[in-house]
Amino acid sequence: MKPLLFLLFVALLASATLMVRGCMTGALDPTAVVAKGVRSTEHSIVDNSLGSIPYFGPPAKPSPAVTANGTPSHSEPNERGVARTARDGSLIAVYHSPETNLESVDKQYLVHVEGHLDIAMYSFTDQHLAEVVCRLATSGVRVRIYRDSQQYTQEVQEHAGALQILSSCPNIQMRVKSPDSLMHLKSWTDGRMLRDGSANWSSAGEMQQDNTLLLITDVVPVSQFGRTFDKLWNRTSNTRVR
Repeated sequence: MKPLLFLLFVALLASATLMVRGCMTGALDPTAVVAKGVRSTEHSIVDNSLGSIPYFGPPAKPSPAVTANGTPSHSEPNERGVARTARDGSLIAVYHSPETNLESVDKQYLVHVEGHLDIAMYSFTDQHLAEVVCRLATSGVRVRIYRDSQQYTQEVQEHAGALQILSSCPNIQMRVKSPDSLMHLKSWTDGRMLRDGSANWSSAGEMQQDNTLLLITDVVPVSQFGRTFDKLWNRTSNTRVR
């Protein structure tokens, strides 16, 4: 009887040991978060809660980087950003130019915007991004663009192509801050994701200068920026452009 009890005890101990090791392996395995809707890989992090936004990985088919004189360079931009997931499943991704073509990153996520798009942009001269925003507006997305007074005036005087593109599109409203101080933000949100950082929407800002582009889906900063944008948008001193 005693040998039988001893063998049963050994079997139970071995089973318990395997279960503990399995739990530890699952906790350390980055693919273990798939059950929560997030999958981590070497190149990207997938968040199924984002709906049509595919992933926080390298952008597909990035535009070529340009040199100081505006001609395309022959060097391929570094597509990989740094991404991580928080415990709640929210995501954050960071890209840096000129190592990464930030225009391509912006395009990658703008095309998945639905419903509305709020943009606060100090400089907006990138015609490719203006075309993307125009297509979104034409498809029914409600677009609000908040601008800095000095920068906007300069772009009007120079007959900037981006402004001409935007002026021909429906569903786009634009307001300009009073000239008493700068509106220096470089951000946009669709209520699901916040794009922030130091990169203006210009060819130089997105592809040549030393800049950072931050993408985040955490509900707290996304909602906070949404409330901040509403306050900026509703300033009584603003000038309504369209």
